[in-house]
Amino acid sequence: MARMGAAGDTAIEMDKGMGLTVQNEESLANNYHNILTQYENSNILKIANKIYVMKNYEVKEKFNELLTKKFFSTVDSIDFGQNVQAAKTINTWVESKTNNLIKDLVSPNVLNDDTRLVLVNAIHFKGEWAHPFPEYATKEKDFYLDETNSVKVPMMHISERFRYGEFPELDAKALEMPYKNSDLSMLIILPNSRTGLVDLEEKLKSVSLHDLTSKMSSYKVNVDMPKFKAEFEMELSDVLKSLGMARMFSAAADFSNMLKSPEGLQVSKVIHKAFIEVNEKGTEAAAATGIRAGS
Repeated sequence: MARMGAAGDTAIEMDKGMGLTVQNEESLANNYHNILTQYENSNILKIANKIYVMKNYEVKEKFNELLTKKFFSTVDSIDFGQNVQAAKTINTWVESKTNNLIKDLVSPNVLNDDTRLVLVNAIHFKGEWAHPFPEYATKEKDFYLDETNSVKVPMMHISERFRYGEFPELDAKALEMPYKNSDLSMLIILPNSRTGLVDLEEKLKSVSLHDLTSKMSSYKVNVDMPKFKAEFEMELSDVLKSLGMARMFSAAADFSNMLKSPEGLQVSKVIHKAFIEVNEKGTEAAAATGIRAGS
């Protein structure tokens, strides 16, 4: 949504940093809209967008139209000066869209009278495995942190037909585990070495996952997989700057497609939270991102 409101060099930087191949706002919005439409009536995947704008400010008609028609987003007026109540309003919406898995996304101390916009995206997924792990097969086993150190974890086990592939160029193997009544699946890429994760992450930067999965075939596979739950939280400003998107955080930022007001806008915070739980029955995951823009 932030890209839809960007212009000039700010838009160019965002396109390049995010690897967007289409630089036209309408085309980008259409691509995103196609994804939203595909899963609009899904029982397992929900995607929601929201924009909060400072009271007495209005968004431009074209920006509002893109948000409403392509992102299924509404624009709500809010008083960011009442930062505690504003944060509560935003966080309550996020919780409602993530099955209460993502809480306190926005802290009151990031909102004030200079805040003009907060753009929020939330996603929730809850899917059952097409081939669930038998609970009786879950045993305490070693999970290796490196070549010698390990911890005991509940390790699930199943022997079933899955799409599988071995990739010497990555020094890794891949497994695709589908979810029931869905075209969605979990793709697991496992380094052959217990210390190979860092190298694998670097190699994957230049790999198309679509090309990777196209080379996989169905095999009978013995799968040992940890049963786990994890949460993650990060402020993404430095990450986005490292990807070449520094302008959006500076006075040189150009988000002139957002508000009717002529005052300049720049991003000051990009907050991301994520949650995932994987067990014998399936996967539940949620994530939310909030972008604060102000004068």
